[in-house]
Amino acid sequence: MKPTIDIYHGSLSNIVSEQTFLAQLSSDLLARGESGLIFANFFINSSQIDFFVVTDKCACHVELKNYSLPIIGDINGTWKLKEPDGELSESSSGAAGLSCGPHAL
Repeated sequence: MKPTIDIYHGSLSNIVSEQTFLAQLSSDLLARGESGLIFANFFINSSQIDFFVVTDKCACHVELKNYSLPIIGDINGTWKLKEPDGELSESSSGAAGLSCGPHAL
């Protein structure tokens, strides 16, 4: 059976990085011969979700971030941004914010 990609949008995104990711993800899944369901830009209660991807092999929640500064941090720890002057500042979102939110998928 030929693989298919079904995409469901809560609303269409006008963010270029999200559009690029969606096109690349769809292309990559098809190139691997995998079908998938992609839920894009939707809400669960008051939390906005960028992408939720389901294939025969896995389900994955994806949040895209667009940072222009280097990011320093550990898995599920606090992320810091390295400012141009070398100083570190805490990120307002990151692994800790994503993994410890009040809503589980």
